[in-house]
Amino acid sequence: RIDALAAYDALAARADVDASRIGIYGVSLGASFALAVAGERDAAAVCTVSAFSSWAGVAGDHAPLLGPLLIPSGLDGQTLVEKLGTRPYLIVHGDLDTIVPPRHAERLLAAARAAGVAAERVNVAGAGHNDIADFEASREAIGDFFGRTLHSSP
Repeated sequence: RIDALAAYDALAARADVDASRIGIYGVSLGASFALAVAGERDAAAVCTVSAFSSWAGVAGDHAPLLGPLLIPSGLDGQTLVEKLGTRPYLIVHGDLDTIVPPRHAERLLAAARAAGVAAERVNVAGAGHNDIADFEASREAIGDFFGRTLHSSP
């Protein structure tokens, strides 16, 4: 988390960057760190791809008895989304993801909406965890989202 915050701060401090138009993007494990940074910095928009809603939850998906006991809570997405405020948030998830099942995306969406976050979800038909970037639907949704949310008026 500290490294991700430092990277954001270095980008925001650059003279050639409009800090009010920074978007944060995180995939899988990186999505937890993306949400953590977004909760502590003024990013304009956030997108997560194949994100899990909680560490214990995803551990339980793979080791139902021991996983939740061995993995402590930490940077849990479903808690972190509460800090996004009014910033737009896009959740992209493949419907064939067996590493992070799609119910995690639903939990993130529900938590974000309960907190009043302007959240939307894109379900990518046929996409798994490791091939989601290969789908044009993913790339289009992410590009459109950041195009809309980071666009500035001339």
